[in-house]
Amino acid sequence: MYTLIPASHQEAQKPVHETDDLETRVQQRMQRSAYPELHRVTCTARDGVVKLQGLLSSYYLCQVALAAVQEVDGVTTIDSRLEVVARHDPRERCYTY
Repeated sequence: MYTLIPASHQEAQKPVHETDDLETRVQQRMQRSAYPELHRVTCTARDGVVKLQGLLSSYYLCQVALAAVQEVDGVTTIDSRLEVVARHDPRERCYTY
């Protein structure tokens, strides 16, 4: 189960840098996060649609990831496949966000 979150109209109107790749810019944005868990989120992008996959320990971190990606020029839609896992056992998946 996943959620498609359209970026705001204003975000969709931002100019896209022709020389750099959207997927690279999204990955770089996640790597700059102060939250180390976000560094492990997998990002793929095509035609303005960014897919995020990974396991996070809280809904808050899911929101932080989504907000960070929405800031990247050229993102029109976010396909979030982020999952929140139990803190006591990271292999146990509790919820899909």
